[in-house]
Amino acid sequence: MGRIISRGLAAWLAGIVIVTAAVAISTIATLTEGPEDANCPDRAFGCVETGKDGSIRVATLLPTSGPQAPMGQEAQAGAELALRRFGLDVLGHPVVLVHRDDRCSPKVSTDLARRLALDTPEQPPFAAVVGAPCPRTTEPAAQILSDSGIPLLSWAPADVSFRDPPAGRSFYVALGPPDESERRRFETLYRARYGAAPQHPSAFEAFRAVTLILQGLREVAIQGSSRGALIPRTTFRDVLRGAAS
Repeated sequence: MGRIISRGLAAWLAGIVIVTAAVAISTIATLTEGPEDANCPDRAFGCVETGKDGSIRVATLLPTSGPQAPMGQEAQAGAELALRRFGLDVLGHPVVLVHRDDRCSPKVSTDLARRLALDTPEQPPFAAVVGAPCPRTTEPAAQILSDSGIPLLSWAPADVSFRDPPAGRSFYVALGPPDESERRRFETLYRARYGAAPQHPSAFEAFRAVTLILQGLREVAIQGSSRGALIPRTTFRDVLRGAAS
């Protein structure tokens, strides 16, 4: 009995040590990051900070496997085309796309949105997210990302209601009706790049979303005092909404 108790106590103590170490590491990372850049004008949600040599990261949340994979893959191709077409850097910082497969699953989309919203000391936070086009995935992803001040640009045919966070703190950006002349120009670009016309409207919508993000970044990004480029979150959201409507 005494041996069993000793083993249990040892396991319990080991768990305490692991948790304490994790908290200490997190605290050290936070202290190392330090206070927000003094040049950031957004007192409500703060700024995305690239760091001296960091990138500006934009994520896609699209179904690239499963039954909806053809739609998601064409949307991903459209997003890449916009980045290639309209510029790869802002204030000298490269804009990079990070692709995540939500499989049109509310659970997967929710888990991925939580990870995208999580700040880490190794990488700059995400400036925006594109996608969640399946109606069941849009609202949970939008609410989680809004909590962190990350705009979600989506063309999903879904009604997104906000209770937590409330509507005034929402960062959801719904794309308005597309311009047909713009769509035709996009199809020409897509065919020239990939050898065939897109089969799914989501290809154009993702292209539009990334184009708006690039334009918005160039409009709102400012130089920080010591941390590279700053993107004021609230101003960025408002610019995106104005352009998307």
